[in-house]
Amino acid sequence: MSGCYIDLQILEGEYQLIKLPANQPIPADVLKQDFFSVTRTRDELSIIVSETVTIESGYKDIGWSVIKFVNNMELSLVGVTARITTILAASNVNICALATYCTDYILVKREKLSVAVKALKGAGYHITKEDDTNA
Repeated sequence: MSGCYIDLQILEGEYQLIKLPANQPIPADVLKQDFFSVTRTRDELSIIVSETVTIESGYKDIGWSVIKFVNNMELSLVGVTARITTILAASNVNICALATYCTDYILVKREKLSVAVKALKGAGYHITKEDDTNA
């Protein structure tokens, strides 16, 4: 980590957000991906997955890039995601946030990725691409 900041990494690929009926089964192709997220509630089944996965039904929002918080995030940390989302909001970059047990992710629209990177670098964050960890 650089100072109190989290290092960030842009994942390869282009992603989509999909909304399906709550009772629909999770498509098998989703489960074969290296990176995906599935959330089921009473109201919906939401999936974040590569645009290479074809799902015929549901509402889709394509054109997302994924920014990973590289350092493991302890559950006791406070405000890390809030700091980053505040920077992005000030730059008019809408996001979709996602968290796992140890890692947080922020999705930004692909056309806003360069704006997001510029804003975050300007705030002191170190950002690499998944295929170029020396950037």
